[in-house]
Amino acid sequence: MFFARIDRLVLEEVVPWFFGAVLLFTSLFFAAGEMLRLAEFSGKGVPLQTIGRLILLTLPYIVALTFPMAMLLAALLGFGRLSSDSEIVALVAGGASFERIEFPVALFALLVSLVGFWFGDTVVPAANRMRERIYDRVQETATGRDVSAVGFSYPLRENKTGALTTLIQVEGGVNVVRGEMRNVAINFWHQGRQTGYVWARRATWKLGTRDWTLHDVEGASLAGENPVAWEAETTLTRDNHLLGPGGTITLGTPQELKQMELPVEQVGIGTLRERARLLREARDESGARAAEVEVARRIALPFASFIFALVGAPLGVRPQRAGKGVGFGLSILIIFAYWVTFQITLLLGRTGALPPALAAALPNLAGIAAAIWLNRRVLR
Repeated sequence: MFFARIDRLVLEEVVPWFFGAVLLFTSLFFAAGEMLRLAEFSGKGVPLQTIGRLILLTLPYIVALTFPMAMLLAALLGFGRLSSDSEIVALVAGGASFERIEFPVALFALLVSLVGFWFGDTVVPAANRMRERIYDRVQETATGRDVSAVGFSYPLRENKTGALTTLIQVEGGVNVVRGEMRNVAINFWHQGRQTGYVWARRATWKLGTRDWTLHDVEGASLAGENPVAWEAETTLTRDNHLLGPGGTITLGTPQELKQMELPVEQVGIGTLRERARLLREARDESGARAAEVEVARRIALPFASFIFALVGAPLGVRPQRAGKGVGFGLSILIIFAYWVTFQITLLLGRTGALPPALAAALPNLAGIAAAIWLNRRVLR
């Protein structure tokens, strides 16, 4: 019963601060970011109902980012209040270790980390996709042009050297149901020099293969001294050194190419891993590393909530009463240092200087080391 009272005492102090901090940081980030964009839409006559939906769909991305910093602020302020009223001293005098006092907060923070991981991998990408569709409709209404098609680039490289051989740019997106692509531009390279290009209004998938047939083709062979061009063909039927028989090119199945279409913020970890695999098969090591680093980031960032709780609790214990502004300022300083370090290590991961998993984990590992050191010294 004594330990149960400790749990209730600590959680009643920390949990309200956590939800209050989530609301505070979410409001600050929203006001500093999307508010200006939505205000501009309102001035252009966009209905308030549409703006309201955009607000709701923007909030998940911001909320997911606030979990770690809200957990840090809650631990600092909660343990700061317990310390200033000498309740930490009383609990220790009653036989409880600081680790036992900290346990309910650590458990709550672990739950926040797990929820944050699920939230960031499911709710946030779905909300981002829906938000971008609304933005596209708003732009279509304003400009009268179709901007909903999602384009992407897909590079192919040599196995041994990694040199670029083919760059496919699909401007009209992939239709998986019809097995079709629209507005496909293909640039061919050899030893750093462009050897030809092909543009097709439409490409259709050959069922059961990874091949696509190009239709309504224009292009040119740029190799040699006398470039050869063709244009306005219904289907490219003759063989040439740029394309396969019947005007075909091997790219991948519609499902595989669909993985390349959406921006990283609109897809989950499973899709990012599949994208990394496809890019590595295409010998695009840079693109594959970027996708792998994003996967590692999605895993590491939510668990910063757990680490920040272990850091914030001992830092909140102060020998004398201090205002809440001290805790808030300290949390901002720690968050800033963590975020700068996190961005630097992620950059090192994208460049290949560090493995992706290690690049994302390094700031958290540093946080764990700091938490262990602080917890050992907290009551000295």
